[in-house]
Amino acid sequence: MTDTTAKFKAFTLKLVNSGTLTGRSYTPAGSTKKKRPLLVLLHGGGCHSGYYDVDESHTAATAAHALRVPVVSIDRPCYMGTSSLFPIPEDSSFHRETGRWEHSYIFPAIWKTFGEPSNCSAIVAMAHSMATPGLLVAASLHAKSENAEYPLAGLIISGWGCRQNLHSQEDWVKWSGNDRQRNRHIVMLSDPKLRTADVKMRDCLPAQTVDAPPEEAEECVVGSWKECFPKIAASIRVPVMYAVGEHDWLWDGSLDNVKEFSAFFTGCPRFDGSVVQGAPHTIEWSYYAAG
Repeated sequence: MTDTTAKFKAFTLKLVNSGTLTGRSYTPAGSTKKKRPLLVLLHGGGCHSGYYDVDESHTAATAAHALRVPVVSIDRPCYMGTSSLFPIPEDSSFHRETGRWEHSYIFPAIWKTFGEPSNCSAIVAMAHSMATPGLLVAASLHAKSENAEYPLAGLIISGWGCRQNLHSQEDWVKWSGNDRQRNRHIVMLSDPKLRTADVKMRDCLPAQTVDAPPEEAEECVVGSWKECFPKIAASIRVPVMYAVGEHDWLWDGSLDNVKEFSAFFTGCPRFDGSVVQGAPHTIEWSYYAAG
């Protein structure tokens, strides 16, 4: 369970489309005295807004407090108390609708509620894993919008890429057998022998795990995302910072993957990509979280 001593506080917002957005936020003292970015965090598949606020050692509040940067961590559509996207229009898809919601309803509401009152300069949005496609769609829509209701200054992406690690059934049996929870351990934190994170993080997984809509993974594995991605990435006009863990169980943690992924962002003014040595899929839960 997320630490009750954490600095983040739960919130619920009503959106202009009559939907609901839930999450948690933290505004450090003194953050309104000088214009700073508003950091908006988006969790991956099967997680929730607590992904960035697990305990006092693994919380975005630490860096937010040190840098005096306001932070908002949301529950993405179809998660926790945030409204569902369904039914999805026939000419759209899960991630396209997620990005449309983020651009049209969610980011404007967050900016009005947290950004403007805190005297922020712009939003910097960070996506982990399955939150990436929707955020890229939102950033693409923002780039094409002449009257966006929020300023967007940059993107941060982790736990994603172009080259998937395709594990055989034998691999799954070797590492986790038929234990669903251990499967989750392996995906998120990799092989325990690699010591990517504190052992206690494995005990946090049950409270940090929720049901995920199957459509979001299906779209990326057997759906249209691979065909849509190049055009969407090329249309983005803000800087991007990208990282993948060396021991990411889902994605190839190599510089070749970083270079291949970065090559699609042809309109991006700056792309910083790196491999975080020793880190698992959940970089934010690893020994390297502070970085």
